[in-house]
Amino acid sequence: MQEVKYSPPSNLHFLSLPGDRLAAAWNQVFNNGARFAIPVIVGSTIAFLEAAYRASIRTTQVKTIFGLTNGKQLVIATFATFAALPYSAISVTPVIYRLKGVNTDAEEARSKGGVFFVSDVAVKRDTEAWGKKNAARAVLFATSFVLGLAAI
Repeated sequence: MQEVKYSPPSNLHFLSLPGDRLAAAWNQVFNNGARFAIPVIVGSTIAFLEAAYRASIRTTQVKTIFGLTNGKQLVIATFATFAALPYSAISVTPVIYRLKGVNTDAEEARSKGGVFFVSDVAVKRDTEAWGKKNAARAVLFATSFVLGLAAI
């Protein structure tokens, strides 16, 4: 099987690949990102909680550029980071299961020498939806980053 080469994930839906090949390319991108996404979310949440605790026990509370105390702002940053987990479970996971299912079925059909038919439109639609949902997660991370940075 020829390995699919691709540019950044956001360009996956522009590729003129058949649905089964697009699902295989998406699967490679997903597996590479999945290795570090959850540890980053958990690590960031713990770091923000620790920073919020340390800020809350200071004797002097300083207001940030957003008008909140450091501790309150870091708690909000913690929730913005942690919100990526339930958002992923509710919104992103169904799309992931559909794309992984297409990829698994296509691999099984190829290994048995069979032919696999899939709706190219459906795979492209799911790939685009996955990209948009990941962009929404990125907004949560950017929010927590800005709040955390401004609180320091």
